[in-house]
Amino acid sequence: MFAEFGEIQSAHVPCQDDAQATLSNKGYVSFKTAEAAKAAIEAMDKKQMGDNSYLLVSRHISKREN
Repeated sequence: MFAEFGEIQSAHVPCQDDAQATLSNKGYVSFKTAEAAKAAIEAMDKKQMGDNSYLLVSRHISKREN
C-alpha cells in the first residue's frame, strides 16, 4: 500500500484476529527518504478504505520533539 511512494526501510503493522479487533490499530512505516514520506502522507492521509473507514497518516513526533 505504501511501497509506491518510495523505498521502505521498515514497517510494523500489528496483526489481530476479528475477536480482538479494536478501533485504535496503529502501524508504522519508515521510508528511506523524507520526500517519500511526505508523498505518502499527502496521498494517503484521510483516504477512504473499502470498508468505509479512513486512514490517518502523519509524521511521527518523538517525545523529544514534542
